[in-house]
Amino acid sequence: MTNDHPPLGSYQAVAEILATTRQAVYNRWKKYQQRQTTKPRRSDFPLPYIVTSDGPFWDLSEVEEYARRHKLGRFREQ
Repeated sequence: MTNDHPPLGSYQAVAEILATTRQAVYNRWKKYQQRQTTKPRRSDFPLPYIVTSDGPFWDLSEVEEYARRHKLGRFREQ
């Protein structure tokens, strides 16, 4: 049996990659879920790979690529 899905992670794993808190990731996710009354905001932050009853799970390779492009977390310039 092969593993057909990418490495997945929840709020904590994403927070570690971005060098932020779990709560900050959670707040951002909730903000994206709210219905926009004005022009929708656009973001290149990756959408979750899957959303379960336990919450969203992101493709960690996509989150790392986002962090690299935006110089966040371990990719931050010193």
